[in-house]
Amino acid sequence: MNKKNISDLVIRQSEFKGEMGVARADITPPVGIYSRSWGSALHDSAEGIHRPLFVTSLFMRGGGLELYLVCFDLGWWYDKAHEAVIRQAILEKSGIRDDQLLTHMGHTHSGPITNLQNLEREGGHL
Repeated sequence: MNKKNISDLVIRQSEFKGEMGVARADITPPVGIYSRSWGSALHDSAEGIHRPLFVTSLFMRGGGLELYLVCFDLGWWYDKAHEAVIRQAILEKSGIRDDQLLTHMGHTHSGPITNLQNLEREGGHL
């Protein structure tokens, strides 16, 4: 993805008295990542890549509000503690406040599991 200034990503419409922007990045994991995310799986780690996975972010600013929606092509948060690790990284790198951020998982069984307990399993380090 080419780096752009935020002003290049802002869309202005006469009906909306604010700014919006969208960004997308490829988060496809490597082959071999621990990926047993459904009960009938016959293997624990990914043997190939069928389709890429993305993270998409929507930024909205107007009327005194500034909000960010970050959507992951991933399954689900295993628990609140695991989401907190990812949220904290986003907050630290972006400089936004916690109350400005909403995260969302698309719920797929075709991607890796967002579970820190899998770090010790085959491919979990990926």
